[in-house]
Amino acid sequence: MSQPPPAVSALFLAGLLAGCTPEVPVAPAGQAVERPVLLARSPDLLVSSELPADSRGGEPVPERIPVRGPFQLRRTTAGVHSFETDLPVRLRSLFFIRPPEGMALHQAGVEDEVTFRRGSRQSPRDGTWSYSARKLQVHMQVESPPGEGDYELVYGRASERERSLNRQWAEVDGDQDFLLRSAWQGHTSRHGVLLPAPASATWRVRIPDLGHLAMDPGVLAPEVADLPPSDGAILVVQVAAGGEVAQQVASFELRSGEFAPQVVDLTPWAGQQVDLSLRTEPGPDATYDYVFVGEPTLYTPQADPRRVLLVFVDTLRRDRMSLYGYERATTPRLAAWAQGATVFEDARTPAPWTLPAARATLLGAEPEFWGVWPSLPERLGRAGYCSAAFVGNVYLSANFEMAESWSHHFVENWPRADDQVERLEDWLQVHRDRPAVAMLHLMDTHLPYTEPRRYRKLWAQQVPAGLAGSFLRGDVLSSSKGKGKKQARQYVQDRYDSSIRYLDDQVADVLDQLGPQDVAVFFSDHGEEFWEHGGFEHGHTLYEELLAVPLAIAAPGLSPGRVQQPVSLQDLTPTLLELLGVPGDSTITGRSLVPLAAGDAAAAQAFAERLHGFGRPLYGDEQWGVLDEQLKYATKAGREEVYDLQADPGELSDLARERRQGDLPALRQAVGVALGRPSHLAFRLRPDRVSGQHDLQVVLHVPGGVKTAWVGEDATLKSKASVSWEGETARAVWEHGHSGTREVFVVPTLDAQEAAAGLVMELRRGDDLTELSMDPDEPVPGADGRTRRLLRGSVGGLRMTLTYGVAPEPPAQGRSLQGYDPETAAALKALGYLDDDDEVVVPEDLPPPTDGGDEPAGDGLTPVRHGSRTSAPRNR
Repeated sequence: MSQPPPAVSALFLAGLLAGCTPEVPVAPAGQAVERPVLLARSPDLLVSSELPADSRGGEPVPERIPVRGPFQLRRTTAGVHSFETDLPVRLRSLFFIRPPEGMALHQAGVEDEVTFRRGSRQSPRDGTWSYSARKLQVHMQVESPPGEGDYELVYGRASERERSLNRQWAEVDGDQDFLLRSAWQGHTSRHGVLLPAPASATWRVRIPDLGHLAMDPGVLAPEVADLPPSDGAILVVQVAAGGEVAQQVASFELRSGEFAPQVVDLTPWAGQQVDLSLRTEPGPDATYDYVFVGEPTLYTPQADPRRVLLVFVDTLRRDRMSLYGYERATTPRLAAWAQGATVFEDARTPAPWTLPAARATLLGAEPEFWGVWPSLPERLGRAGYCSAAFVGNVYLSANFEMAESWSHHFVENWPRADDQVERLEDWLQVHRDRPAVAMLHLMDTHLPYTEPRRYRKLWAQQVPAGLAGSFLRGDVLSSSKGKGKKQARQYVQDRYDSSIRYLDDQVADVLDQLGPQDVAVFFSDHGEEFWEHGGFEHGHTLYEELLAVPLAIAAPGLSPGRVQQPVSLQDLTPTLLELLGVPGDSTITGRSLVPLAAGDAAAAQAFAERLHGFGRPLYGDEQWGVLDEQLKYATKAGREEVYDLQADPGELSDLARERRQGDLPALRQAVGVALGRPSHLAFRLRPDRVSGQHDLQVVLHVPGGVKTAWVGEDATLKSKASVSWEGETARAVWEHGHSGTREVFVVPTLDAQEAAAGLVMELRRGDDLTELSMDPDEPVPGADGRTRRLLRGSVGGLRMTLTYGVAPEPPAQGRSLQGYDPETAAALKALGYLDDDDEVVVPEDLPPPTDGGDEPAGDGLTPVRHGSRTSAPRNR
């Protein structure tokens, strides 16, 4: 047998990184090749593994993490010295207004916490601390710096994550779950293989013609840095064929916190079944040698691999795009691209905010099943596609489980489009010789608008006084009230349109680079309210300004044109699977759009008649609705609304009162049919608030018995409640100590109006007790679409209201949608998702919203600071 090739195809790798044609053989255009094998997604091919018990020398992970130092004097202000050292934990925070929940600094051996005082924007005070992404500062009048171990940091999430990197403490079922996983470093999460040195993993595979192994290896920095840092490790690639002794094919020296793409030539074993091994060796010290191999992929380099690009624009209204008939030329280049695409005129999102909308889109099903059923990147990974997502919203981050299925996942709050496009292009260049799917998520139509000045001046004129600064949510809300509100509201919309026009250039430049064999999708997760129904922003309502989204697809075999039938973002995943020839399964409840785009008459009829369910607001009470052809139904807080979208597209004339005895019962059931779970006319319990030292308890006696009951959703997690039932009694408890409330739904066995006649409600709080019952001399209010109060009373200063309510049961296998995470609370607050009294601070590296940072400077552009990189944005 011939000798193995050099350790790595150096020319091939250099060519990829330099952007020139790689000097290695590639399969000619059009030639069929074997499907790539992503080893981390192929547990059935894994034949053996060896793992160390831990990478900490047997030292358990501490709950109080010693701050090692050394501390360096950063500055002295008014006699207070600020000393700085490395932060001993890795955070997922993107903003640093205050420590995430559960983080505290202590002096060694002292129980009381050191007072936190936010950093550079406030004068330091003696005896306080602050922090940033990587640094910890303590502020004191003492001139000498703290010593090693003088301070201890407590952060349970970091300690838990550190344990997960060590086999003996990781709470996983077996070695495969420990090995094959995702890992986070900096702004990037990778899917791959965790091999803390010394370790090994072996797969039995067939080497394809022109076979190469591509991967992205490195050493993860520890989650808890209480020991000396890693001194590096070595990754070795071995091949054993035909029972021979394994041969070393390549080796790489790895350093902590550094990852780089590598390619290994396996062509000498083409056509053979071999044992392919990844083995790690520690340096002189194995401490923290957390070697992680990002998406190791066995593949044949191709001249024309299939690429899939998902362009996901956050907060983009369909009716603000000239592609869809808007009078301003906001999307001229997208309109030109769409001449070769299928444009869907009536696409709809299942939720008015990012997290559930994105989950439904990438799942092809209701968002409650995220993490239960496989997602699009997971399915395509099994089919041989490497994948990447470049996102700019914390709701699409690993903290909300949105990173795990992607080979490469980059997140940064508020990135500008030109930076995101550059990251995408770099990744596509490195992966240009293999099948790939990438999602480009753009935030430029989400507050705060930071479009370059030359775009801003297209439509925006004089800046209202209240919007001359940071242009955050609070600025908009305050400026849009009282005197001058008309000018302020128009200015906000002008800036929104300008941001769309800026995105049009950025997106078109990327789409123009795709080949005829590639697939491109353009869509948004939801729209934006501009006071059409009195409100601003999104996440609050179910009106069309939020639910109507753009959707356009260009792909081989998909006929260009415009489709009028209603479609859903849930249809995107099954459509892509069909276009790529990847099988789906029964967990996908969306429908492929391919037959509809082809003009199939039966498909057109089926889509026209299909019910579309939606709901899941981020804020306030539950809201649910359904679109039945052109009849739109929605319910909130016991009130029901019906709109004829054909006659009343602005949803200004509620038909619910006219249809109390007609369409309402059928529409209530249609909500459940559309969502795939029963929907009920129930009794709805909701307190005005829960405060003080005692829980609020309610016992509801229901004639004829209780069929089922559940606690409503509260995505912001500001409340906590529980409910149980037996016979004719339901018991609900709202826990004190929470700032919000949530609903409880109780479904009677009898007809709701019939059961209502004999309702008895007991309210208890501490020693206080109140009992309420229906007045036998008064007629029972009907469930006619209005908010009909059945019972209302107070106990211990708290008020409880009982009404009718329409809502679907929680799915049996599904999971609650949680829109709050304590570690990323500051980022959520900065994006305007949290309504509390905390101060919002614009990060120092956010592009100045009044400038945009790219006015021409001579023959170039002024360099600006975006996130963690400094660049001169290209003039797109």
